[in-house]
Amino acid sequence: MKIATVPSKNRKQLIIVVTLLLGIPLVLFASLEVAQWVTRASVEPEPTNVLFTNVGTQEFTVSWVTDTTSTGSVIPIVNGQDGAPLIDTRGSRKRKTHYVTQRALEPNTNYSFTILSNEERYGSDGLETFSFKTPTVVSTAPTANPVSGSVSGVNNEDGMVFISTMDKDVYAVSSVVSKGGTWNIDLSSLRKISDGSYIIVRENDRLVIVAVVAPDKGAFLQGTFGELFDSNGVLKEVYPLNVGDIDDPYSKLFVSEGSTPFISTPVTPSLETSDAETSDSSDAYQPVEQSRRFRIVTHVEWIDMTTVEGLADVGGIREESVRIVNAMDTGFTVIWLSRQKELGYIKYGTSKDSLTNEASDERDGITSKREYYVHYIPVTRLQPDMEYYFEIYSGKEVYTNQGQKYIAKTFPRLTTPPPFNSVAGKVSGIPDHGEAVIIMHIQDVDNVGSLGRSADIASLVDQRSNWILSISDSRTEDGLEYFEYTSEDSVNFDVVTTASTETHKEQAQGIGNRDIEVLLEGKSVLGVESSEIGLLSNYGIWGYSTGIHLQATSTGSSGQNYQVTYESGTQIPKTGLSDNIIYIVILSILLVVTPFTIYIIHMTKKRRKGTMIKNL
Repeated sequence: MKIATVPSKNRKQLIIVVTLLLGIPLVLFASLEVAQWVTRASVEPEPTNVLFTNVGTQEFTVSWVTDTTSTGSVIPIVNGQDGAPLIDTRGSRKRKTHYVTQRALEPNTNYSFTILSNEERYGSDGLETFSFKTPTVVSTAPTANPVSGSVSGVNNEDGMVFISTMDKDVYAVSSVVSKGGTWNIDLSSLRKISDGSYIIVRENDRLVIVAVVAPDKGAFLQGTFGELFDSNGVLKEVYPLNVGDIDDPYSKLFVSEGSTPFISTPVTPSLETSDAETSDSSDAYQPVEQSRRFRIVTHVEWIDMTTVEGLADVGGIREESVRIVNAMDTGFTVIWLSRQKELGYIKYGTSKDSLTNEASDERDGITSKREYYVHYIPVTRLQPDMEYYFEIYSGKEVYTNQGQKYIAKTFPRLTTPPPFNSVAGKVSGIPDHGEAVIIMHIQDVDNVGSLGRSADIASLVDQRSNWILSISDSRTEDGLEYFEYTSEDSVNFDVVTTASTETHKEQAQGIGNRDIEVLLEGKSVLGVESSEIGLLSNYGIWGYSTGIHLQATSTGSSGQNYQVTYESGTQIPKTGLSDNIIYIVILSILLVVTPFTIYIIHMTKKRRKGTMIKNL
């Protein structure tokens, strides 16, 4: 009797099929790896766009970019010998943007160096070294003029920001981009290339801002100082720096002048307005009612769990929230909280009986006003060392401090400001409306330097919850001198928003070199408290709920509690197989493997049947 077996020819075919099924993916993978290796090998980490920025009599910054990620450092040449390498200010890891600062230099002195990129040495235009001469000392230095902002699209701190005037004979000023996407630059460091003299930036001076993350990726802005930055030197949100593909971003440092600021990167389009809205030439703000359409699912029973009688329409401001911050020799800022979103501004003057000047929220435009919970009103162009009176207009009410008017006093003008230093970070847990102001002050701890605490400085938190503050602007509470702090002192942060928070404290040592995160508690400070509701065991999608009681509590004068209850049931919600990712993976594998297995079994049976027929 003969035993039915698979012929050797068919066995070879099966082996070939299996080999192809396993070999083709392996060959494709190996080809991809080889292609990537060849590509990497063909791209040299040659430094391009080498720039000298932040030029001073005792320091300057060297920056460059490479087509591929690489290590980068600067080797000073001293008396013909290599000095100790200077690494990137962000550390020694590989990146496409490179940023090295040389310090402790002498004025009016030539310095030579080479750039080391992936262990390869590079010089200037075929030479073995680069060379730079520090400027001479000038008799007077301008007052610090810090500006700050944020960049979207920067990964792993691999980004730089440059600011220059529209004139080509100026050394630009620059900064690296932090982990949170923020940057800060002191415009008072701008100098002319010709003689090293300082450039003083004024309201109508035209500037260009360039963000660089690679030789062909970046963003830029152009406009006057007053158009681009608010009164605190923060880049306005209407002019975002969004990184994208751009031909030679460095060429944008010196562009032809235009009549208005423009943005080279995509901007989120605004909502279209009707003809009736655009034809209204009135400067007064008119709230626009927008109609919105919703699809109602009728087979689900909807329960209003948020509206409670007695809690709606709570207007007015919390007068205890009114604070005066950012006091300086030319202005101050007023902040407060309102219980509802409403328009806010102040009227001020040097006399209680003559409040003829008006200041609006920093986020408002010239002809358009918006409603806020958190109000932030900067007052600028004031006289030093003078008292100003003001009253608050919030919604339909006027707040006059019980008829006495609010009082703010500008500080006297000081000379020789301390070196520019800033603090940046993020606020976590901001309510959905996204409105918050961060306030900082320094508290003396070791009785060395300035005693007591500094005056409050503040900034709006941007749409990405980031913020930047210039700690070098801190003054003593009386404003008579800059606050001198030590590494042992405490830097305290408070957040003004509709959720409460405890004071966040940081040690002053190295505070400018790390991102600060302030966490909110989530409790409302506007009279209504809310708490997070845990997950339910039954969501009532195809059935009833399990009878969880929801309670909303008013903290107002009535002190009443309100309770909403809904019925319980026993049905289990039918949420489907796709709720579990493991099931999805298993199902995907079965869908792929099952047809192939059926095909193999079918072919095997067919071959066996054919073999048995031949044997018979």
